[in-house]
Amino acid sequence: MPYCATWSKPPEPYPQGKFLDRLRDTHAAVRAEVEQGLNLREIARRLGFGRNTVRKYARAASPEAMLHGQWQNRTSKRDAFKPYLNQRIAEGCTNVSRLHRELQERGARCS
Repeated sequence: MPYCATWSKPPEPYPQGKFLDRLRDTHAAVRAEVEQGLNLREIARRLGFGRNTVRKYARAASPEAMLHGQWQNRTSKRDAFKPYLNQRIAEGCTNVSRLHRELQERGARCS
């Protein structure tokens, strides 16, 4: 994602927030069970995940290794409209229908 002058700093290589927190918590829980010597089926039953999901977490050396760089240097269709959206939100417009209509008027191809 390109740097925009309206941001206070360049974007982090990985997202911050609930998703990454949950990923780290789940990875820690699975790795703790693996270190106790439990098999994948038992771990899946205890934690309420599918066996393939547990396998994915068990094989990953770190939670960040599971992200595969999917957020790094990736452009989005809305990148060109982010400064406008940031401005409108700062002005107090939080009506999604209105923002969507305004983006379409500015040439955004979104549904």
